[in-house]
Amino acid sequence: MILFTQDLCRMQAVPTNATFLLCVNCAIGVSFATAFISCRRHVNSRLPVWCAAGFLSASFTALVEVVAPLGLPSALISFISYAMLITALTCIVSGLVDHLCQEKLFIPIFLRSFYVVALIWHPAVLLHANRDSLLHSFGYQVPFGIICTTGGIICWQHRQSTWNRVVSLILAATAVQFMAKSALAYFISTGKSVDTYAYSTYASVSQAAGAVLSIGLGIALLAMILFEALTRHLQASQHDFLSGILNRYGFLQWLADNRDLTEKNSYYLAVCDLDRFKDINDTFGHSAGDEVIRRTALFLKDACNHGVVARFGGEEFVMLYQAGSERSAWAEADRIRNGLCSTNLKIGTAEAQVTISIGLTQWRHMERLDDVVCRADSALYRAKGAGRNRVELS
Repeated sequence: MILFTQDLCRMQAVPTNATFLLCVNCAIGVSFATAFISCRRHVNSRLPVWCAAGFLSASFTALVEVVAPLGLPSALISFISYAMLITALTCIVSGLVDHLCQEKLFIPIFLRSFYVVALIWHPAVLLHANRDSLLHSFGYQVPFGIICTTGGIICWQHRQSTWNRVVSLILAATAVQFMAKSALAYFISTGKSVDTYAYSTYASVSQAAGAVLSIGLGIALLAMILFEALTRHLQASQHDFLSGILNRYGFLQWLADNRDLTEKNSYYLAVCDLDRFKDINDTFGHSAGDEVIRRTALFLKDACNHGVVARFGGEEFVMLYQAGSERSAWAEADRIRNGLCSTNLKIGTAEAQVTISIGLTQWRHMERLDDVVCRADSALYRAKGAGRNRVELS
């Protein structure tokens, strides 16, 4: 205990930039691990868990190197530090593989196999190599570079968003950093032993670069996860939960995004309403009614594949499509109506014929949506009053 206290006092009496940076890197790892665990509750992905494990492992790497001068066995310190860092990088890249390319089974197999080989590589080869030798300098850093390169390639191949590209570039920069550290370690030395590593110039440079890249990678990964979660929530808010097609908000958003398109071309709005839908609910039950809604939505989406289909609520749908004239617009709506009523929907062991009434109107230049819908609704009421299962044009 006395010797441990003396060593601790001696370490505190000779502060170095590297020791401080090691503590900073430890704090960075713990902070990002906490952040990833916190956001796990809000995303439907295991990537935050993988990232949290990776950054926590990285923090242990820095922590082990901080306590190295306290007289612990050098071989043990060296192996734990190496193993924790290779574990950290493997966890992060494995999370990216699991998140981005689940269908490619050979990549996880490669990562796990490489991880095992890298762990064996240290005690089998590196511990017996001279610390300042070319074998030790490159043999220690190259495995880290290979894993980072693998992760960078995977992200670049699945660059659905800007943040995927950023993560890819940071992983590539991290791989380059590890390769540069190999040469740096060979030319300026990493210290005579693990115990003196924290007092070397190499440690200061290495830990400073590691801190910058760790912060960049952590922020980029968090941004990628949160951006994807936000995109999924936005898509969910614009789609009807029951039928899967656009809801009213999604339809309005589509119109806002395609305003020029609707103003420059001749579009027609069809308001569709299922006939006697209450009778279906009363006869077959509400579950059957939900199934009719789903089947009808899918039919309308397939039948009006060159237009936009949305569910406005209840049993009411809208279709927006382009047509050259009122006659062709009416013919298109009637084709869809006839196709639905010609198809008997199977509900459990029974079959039901589903029909729709459609109110159709042209979207005039610079006209407000409410005015168009109001006119289409008037045509729909006429279709209902005239016996249902028909198309009325306004």
